[in-house]
Amino acid sequence: GFFEVTVHGTIEEKHMQAVQAQGAREIEESGAVRVLVDLRDMQAWPKGPVGANLDFILTYDEQIKKIAIVADPQQKTNSLAFFGSGYRHAKVEFFPPESLNTARRWVVE
Repeated sequence: GFFEVTVHGTIEEKHMQAVQAQGAREIEESGAVRVLVDLRDMQAWPKGPVGANLDFILTYDEQIKKIAIVADPQQKTNSLAFFGSGYRHAKVEFFPPESLNTARRWVVE
């Protein structure tokens, strides 16, 4: 029921597809998941649309209970927007880099 994603460099479409496929497997095995996204080593947001797999969101959104995002505070607005904060079933929270352990605790509560 816990799924952790670490991004290094730039998010690419092939990576989003792989993460969504793994997420679908986790949801089908556990029934629901809580996700921690570690963007501390992310260097740049992708240019153009990435990760807009509407089928995945429509199929699994209600089974994603929480999303914790750990990133540089300068990335807060982009991160919350990218993960659909305020538009998803899941609670989405942002945590600064030094709060990784706090984010892990929050997401599994």
